[in-house]
Amino acid sequence: MRRILIALALLAVLGLGLFWAATRPRPIDPDLIAGLVPDVAHGEQVFWAAGCAGCHADVDAKGGEKLILRGG
Repeated sequence: MRRILIALALLAVLGLGLFWAATRPRPIDPDLIAGLVPDVAHGEQVFWAAGCAGCHADVDAKGGEKLILRGG
Protein backbone atom coordinates (compact mmCIF):
# COMPACT_ATOMS: atom_id res chain seq x y z
CA MET A 1 0.00 0.00 0.00
CA ARG A 2 2.84 2.35 0.86
CA ARG A 3 4.51 1.77 -2.52
CA ILE A 4 1.28 2.69 -4.28
CA LEU A 5 1.00 5.94 -2.32
CA ILE A 6 4.61 6.84 -3.09
CA ALA A 7 4.05 6.07 -6.78
CA LEU A 8 0.90 8.21 -6.81
CA ALA A 9 2.73 11.07 -5.10
CA LEU A 10 5.55 10.88 -7.64
CA LEU A 11 3.04 10.83 -10.50
CA ALA A 12 1.29 13.86 -9.01
CA VAL A 13 4.58 15.78 -8.75
CA LEU A 14 5.51 14.77 -12.30
CA GLY A 15 2.07 15.78 -13.56
CA LEU A 16 2.27 19.17 -11.85
CA GLY A 17 5.73 19.71 -13.30
CA LEU A 18 4.52 18.91 -16.80
CA PHE A 19 1.48 21.16 -16.34
CA TRP A 20 3.71 24.02 -15.19
CA ALA A 21 6.09 23.53 -18.13
CA ALA A 22 3.23 23.49 -20.64
CA THR A 23 1.37 26.52 -19.25
CA ARG A 24 4.12 28.87 -18.06
CA PRO A 25 4.13 32.30 -19.69
CA ARG A 26 6.74 32.84 -22.36
CA PRO A 27 8.06 36.27 -23.35
CA ILE A 28 7.01 37.56 -26.76
CA ASP A 29 9.66 38.85 -29.13
CA PRO A 30 9.12 42.64 -29.47
CA ASP A 31 9.93 42.40 -33.19
CA LEU A 32 6.79 40.29 -33.69
CA ILE A 33 4.61 42.96 -32.09
CA ALA A 34 6.30 45.92 -33.79
CA GLY A 35 5.07 44.88 -37.23
CA LEU A 36 1.42 44.53 -36.27
CA VAL A 37 -1.08 46.96 -37.77
CA PRO A 38 -4.47 47.40 -36.07
CA ASP A 39 -7.61 46.57 -38.05
CA VAL A 40 -10.24 48.88 -36.56
CA ALA A 41 -13.11 47.50 -38.66
CA HIS A 42 -12.37 43.94 -37.54
CA GLY A 43 -12.03 45.09 -33.92
CA GLU A 44 -15.48 46.69 -34.08
CA GLN A 45 -16.91 43.50 -35.58
CA VAL A 46 -15.43 41.43 -32.74
CA PHE A 47 -16.68 44.01 -30.18
CA TRP A 48 -20.28 43.68 -31.37
CA ALA A 49 -20.16 39.92 -32.04
CA ALA A 50 -18.78 39.19 -28.57
CA GLY A 51 -21.38 41.40 -26.92
CA CYS A 52 -18.81 43.49 -25.05
CA ALA A 53 -21.24 46.39 -24.72
CA GLY A 54 -23.74 44.11 -22.99
CA CYS A 55 -21.67 43.93 -19.81
CA HIS A 56 -19.27 46.85 -20.04
CA ALA A 57 -21.45 49.75 -21.28
CA ASP A 58 -23.53 51.96 -19.00
CA VAL A 59 -27.05 50.60 -18.48
CA ASP A 60 -28.71 53.69 -19.98
CA ALA A 61 -26.28 54.01 -22.93
CA LYS A 62 -27.78 54.54 -26.37
CA GLY A 63 -26.11 54.49 -29.80
CA GLY A 64 -22.50 55.65 -29.75
CA GLU A 65 -22.47 55.86 -25.95
CA LYS A 66 -22.33 52.04 -25.90
CA LEU A 67 -18.74 52.36 -27.10
CA ILE A 68 -17.78 54.13 -23.85
CA LEU A 69 -17.11 51.19 -21.57
CA ARG A 70 -17.76 51.51 -17.83
CA GLY A 71 -16.53 48.27 -16.32
CA GLY A 72 -17.79 44.74 -15.97
